Amino acid sequence: MWLNINLGGVSLKIVIPRIIHNKEQLTWDWSGTITNIKKYLGKYEIVEEQNIFYTFRMYVHKVLVRLGIRKSDMNMTYIKYAENQVHLSPKDVCLTFDEFPLSFPDNPVYIYQDLNLHYLIESSQNNRQSFKYSGFQNVPADILDRRMRKQEIFYNQATGIFTMSKWFSDYLIAQQGLPVEKVHYVGAGTNMNNLFLDHSHKERNKFLFIGKDFFRKGGDLVYNAFVYLQNNLMPEAELYVIGPSDVPMEFNNPNVYFLGNLPADKVQYYYNLCDVFVLPSRFEAFGIVFVEALCYGLPCIGRDLMEMPNLIRNNETGLLLSAEEENPQVLADIMYNLIKDESFFKNVQTKQDYYKAEYSWDTVAKRMIAIMKQDMNNNL
Repeated sequence: MWLNINLGGVSLKIVIPRIIHNKEQLTWDWSGTITNIKKYLGKYEIVEEQNIFYTFRMYVHKVLVRLGIRKSDMNMTYIKYAENQVHLSPKDVCLTFDEFPLSFPDNPVYIYQDLNLHYLIESSQNNRQSFKYSGFQNVPADILDRRMRKQEIFYNQATGIFTMSKWFSDYLIAQQGLPVEKVHYVGAGTNMNNLFLDHSHKERNKFLFIGKDFFRKGGDLVYNAFVYLQNNLMPEAELYVIGPSDVPMEFNNPNVYFLGNLPADKVQYYYNLCDVFVLPSRFEAFGIVFVEALCYGLPCIGRDLMEMPNLIRNNETGLLLSAEEENPQVLADIMYNLIKDESFFKNVQTKQDYYKAEYSWDTVAKRMIAIMKQDMNNNL
C-alpha cells in the first residue's frame, strides 16, 4: 500500500458540512460516497455532521432558477449562504465536498473530489467529444469560469485536496500546478459490502453493461457492437443491460436483456451470471462499477480515458478502447478477443483480494485520517 497507515496519536473531531438539497441526502448521498465516508471515518474518530438546510434566500434562488428567471450558477449561491452556517471549534478538522468554508483559516480544511472546473473547461476546449457527454456541456462558459475562480480560491486556502482517482491527483499536480504536498490520492470504495461469488453459471457468452446515464456510458455503442458481434463472430452471445429506468433505445434482439434500474443486491446476481463487463464511457471521472466487476472476477472493457486505464490493466485484466473511438466493429472485435482469451479471467481472479482491499471505504477513511494526523504533526 502506498501509505503506511498509522491511526495512533491524537484523536480527531472531523466536521462534515453539507448542503441538503433533498431528503435522500440524509440517508444516501453521492451514490453512497458521502454516506460511506461518514460511516468509516466514524469507526476511528469523532464525526460531526452539520447539515445545512435551505435558508429563505437559498430557497428563493432555487425557485427563480426553476422558473427560468435566474440562471443556474452551479451552486455558488448555495455555497455563499451555507458558509455562514458552519460552526468549527478551534481544534476541529473540516472535511467538505463543496468549496466551503473559507472563513476558518486556522482550522485544517480538506475537500474530497473526483473532478473539478479546471478540467471541465480544458475538456470543453480540447476534448469536445468527451465534454459533450459530461453533463456540463450546456452550462454557459462564463458560469464555468466563475465557479473555477471560486474553486481556485478555495484550493489556495485549503489544507489538502483528497482525490477519488489517481488520474485526477496527477492532473491537479501536473496540469493545474497545485503543490504536491497538498494533493492526496485516497481512492474510493465499492458499495458491495457482502460479496457473494458464484461462478457456477458461467458459459463464456454473456456481456454486462451497467449505467444509468446510458449514452454517456457508451450504451449505444455497446449495443451496436453487440449486434455486429452476434451477426459475424459469436451468434450465441448475450448482452445484459442494467441502469436506465426506461428503455433508452430500441433493442430488436432476443439476446439483449434490458433489466432496468436494479438495487445493488439484485445486481450481484448478474455479476455472477455474466462473463465480461463492457462500459466504454465517454466521460467517467472514476467508475466504481469497474471495481465491482473486477471484484466479481469479470475482465473489463473501458476507454483509455480519465481513471479507466488505472482501474483496468490493458491486455492483462481487460482491454481499452481508444479515447475517441466510436466504431462498433472495433469494439466488437475487442469484446470477442477478450471473452475468448482465458488469461484475462485468470489474471482478474488472482487480483481479487487486492481489489477488495484497495477499493474499500475503510481503506479510504484510514488514508484520510493518516494524512490529517500527519499534517497536524507537521504543523506542531
